[in-house]
Amino acid sequence: MDRLRTIAVVSLAVMAVTGCGRQDSQLQQHEETMESLSSSTSAIVDAWLHGSVSGTYTATALEQMLMLVEQDRSSLTASSKLLIDRRGAVLADSAAELSQRIANLLSAVQRADSVEARAQLAAIPFRRAS
Repeated sequence: MDRLRTIAVVSLAVMAVTGCGRQDSQLQQHEETMESLSSSTSAIVDAWLHGSVSGTYTATALEQMLMLVEQDRSSLTASSKLLIDRRGAVLADSAAELSQRIANLLSAVQRADSVEARAQLAAIPFRRAS
């Protein structure tokens, strides 16, 4: 009986460690996706600010970025396990902020307001330190 109990405890421990590793991997993947989308958004807006691309192109590209952020955020928030984890909750909040910033950038581009675009760009989350 003690041997069965030991096997059960070891099995549960292995499953828990595997689950944590998978959860860590999922959180890392979501974070990397958001960093990539943030960088792409920054590059698109920088190109517009420097006159390299049109407002129409920029608006279309920002709409796509917003859609991609929302898809990944929905995937993240669909998992209660990820949201219970503090890292997942912070990531979800930051993803919501990224969506809002992209929407604000889109509005600024549509109004040709470069001052507001720069302000929104400066506050965009998931930017890597240079």
